[in-house]
Amino acid sequence: MVDQLKPGKSIKDTYVFDLKMSERGMRINRLAEWLNGAENRDAFKSDMDAVMDQFELTGEEKKLILDNDWLNLVKAGGNIYNVVRIAAIFDVGLYPLGAQQLGMSYEEFLETRNEKGAT
Repeated sequence: MVDQLKPGKSIKDTYVFDLKMSERGMRINRLAEWLNGAENRDAFKSDMDAVMDQFELTGEEKKLILDNDWLNLVKAGGNIYNVVRIAAIFDVGLYPLGAQQLGMSYEEFLETRNEKGAT
C-alpha cells in the first residue's frame, strides 16, 4: 500500500482528504451535510444562491457547484461523499461524476466497468 502522506509516494491524480483539505472545504462540507434533510434539499433547489450565501461559500466554491465541476470541488476540499451528495441535487449519479473526474465521457467510463447498465 502506498503512503499518500509521504512526498514522492503519492498515487497520481488522487487527493488525500486530510486536516488541511478538511479546513479548506469546511463551507462546502457543511452545506453538503445540511442537504441530508429533504426540506433542506428543497430549499437549496428553490434558491441556491441564498443557501450558498448562508453557508458563506466563496464565489469560486459557488461556481464549482453551479458548474457541476466535481473534480475541482474535491480539490477545493470537498469530501468525496459530500461531493456525491451535492451532485445528487443536480441528478448527477456516481458514474457520471466518476467519468468527469477521469476526463472521460460517460460512455467511455461505462466501458471500463465490469457491471454494465449502472448509472
